[in-house]
Amino acid sequence: MDNIYNNWPIIVERKCIIMNEKIMAMSDEDLKTAFEEFSAHERTQVLQDGIIRDLIKEISKNDKFTSYGVLIISVEYALLKEMARRFYMS
Repeated sequence: MDNIYNNWPIIVERKCIIMNEKIMAMSDEDLKTAFEEFSAHERTQVLQDGIIRDLIKEISKNDKFTSYGVLIISVEYALLKEMARRFYMS
């Protein structure tokens, strides 16, 4: 168990890299759909099934330590960051 806590920063960094790579690889249409899911989540406080939830499930496999809420916020932040990157780079 000690080993997991010692390696925690590496585990978190690896999850962030995977998450960012997957979001950067999304098509513009998927990114738009994910943003619509994000907007609905902001309005209703309920995250519907879709791209964001699927990404969170994939990232959280075998993760008993990171809360689901933290993962939602992390994925939504990465989504908005990628949208801004594409807007300013075009």
